[in-house]
Amino acid sequence: MTTPNHRLKRARELRGWSQAKVARLIGTDAATVSRWERGLFSPTPYFREKLCELFQTNADALGLLGNSLEEPPPLPEQQDLFASMLKRAESAHHAHALWQYAYVQALRGQHEDARELGEMSLNTFEQLGNTENAQTVRAWLQTLPPAPPSPPSSSKRRSTGWLKGGGLLLLLLCLGGVLLFSLIAKQGDAFGKQIVSTPLESTPTATITAVKAQANNSISSTPALPKALILPQTLTPGACEPDSIGYRCTLNLQLNTPSPVQFQWVIDSCDFGARLNPTQGTGTTGQPVQVIVYIPYSQQHGSMHFTFTQGTNSTTAEVLWRGGQ
Repeated sequence: MTTPNHRLKRARELRGWSQAKVARLIGTDAATVSRWERGLFSPTPYFREKLCELFQTNADALGLLGNSLEEPPPLPEQQDLFASMLKRAESAHHAHALWQYAYVQALRGQHEDARELGEMSLNTFEQLGNTENAQTVRAWLQTLPPAPPSPPSSSKRRSTGWLKGGGLLLLLLCLGGVLLFSLIAKQGDAFGKQIVSTPLESTPTATITAVKAQANNSISSTPALPKALILPQTLTPGACEPDSIGYRCTLNLQLNTPSPVQFQWVIDSCDFGARLNPTQGTGTTGQPVQVIVYIPYSQQHGSMHFTFTQGTNSTTAEVLWRGGQ
């Protein structure tokens, strides 16, 4: 069964050190110091000497001997005052030891360790109320060289270099833009001068007049299609004759022009059940074309749409059916 080394642990805690701190000062790792304090194994003679030198005491006081690992028995209650005095004396002794070790580290050039040990000694003296020694240690700490500034990180150096490179790139882009703008301006001036210096070709007035006359002649040679006329424009039962299949109505399709013109006609749509005879045909303007329409008796209202075409022109006409009249 392992027995923890309470003495080594107490000596470390009285100085306010961590296991990592002790390990760094004697050249080992924190896990090893932890195993020593837990009593898993004892330090070798080399590290035993290092620990005694660090804590300024002997191996027995640090519990480094096999028969001294047990927790020391507590003092009787009547000796509490004396124990407190001993504890203060021990703390003062440790404060002096810390200062001495800090001084040695400063002589070795280990200024960072010296500053840390000196600050621990200063804190201990201040806790004990020893203002004289505290002032002495504080003045000595001020003589140490300041800690060097930490070097900039690689990312910061990279960002600085990038900024410098970016500034150079921006400058080059600006210069290139100015040169390009100047070149475009010069080419624009030369092109403008070329346009001004080139005379416009004159268009003969006679040619324009001939084109206009030809257009007028072509327009006048095409006869305008007159408006279609369908009679009657509204069909009613009274205007039709009853028949076996419905009302028989007659429509007259006619176009009137000064001179005879051929045209075509066709029934486009019929939204009720009427039948036409014929449904399309040709005619001559001024002469009516007769179309027969059969309308069922059941149809009340509706409309028929006709389209008249002459050449490329066309027009439409509508006929209404009112069965209720």
